[in-house]
Amino acid sequence: MNCPKCGAQIPDNSSICPQCQANIANGAAQADAAPSGAAPTSAYPENFTGHIKALFGPAALPPPSPAIEALRNTPPKSHIVFIILAIFLGALGIHNFYAGYSDRGKTELIVWAIVLVASIISCGILSILSIVCLIYVIVDIIYIKQDAAGRPFV
Repeated sequence: MNCPKCGAQIPDNSSICPQCQANIANGAAQADAAPSGAAPTSAYPENFTGHIKALFGPAALPPPSPAIEALRNTPPKSHIVFIILAIFLGALGIHNFYAGYSDRGKTELIVWAIVLVASIISCGILSILSIVCLIYVIVDIIYIKQDAAGRPFV
């Protein structure tokens, strides 16, 4: 059985999705309520501001879509290739596109473009902002251990 919320495989004897922790009741996913005062940690951002805030935390799996279904039909992605792309092309977000996190990759590409324009306009004074892109790449290398379809890297 698959989780209707995130699409992850659920064992037949389980009533909770191992991926998104959704409570499965009568074939429908019901998200567990977060403790009072706590924000949900695996919510997928819906707007650009949410994507910016999500840059500095673990990547949430994107909602099921035809692109995610197509990703599930491809061979598993390599963690070594992901790290190499992050090191050499990390500021451009290419490693996120490789892993299927296209929204995260687009957001990182936009942030990089803003930093580049700000650096050019300020004659290099604002190039210190490129540290933001570097920190983001390091966070990605540390936290992302699976592709957007939820499959672990090989």
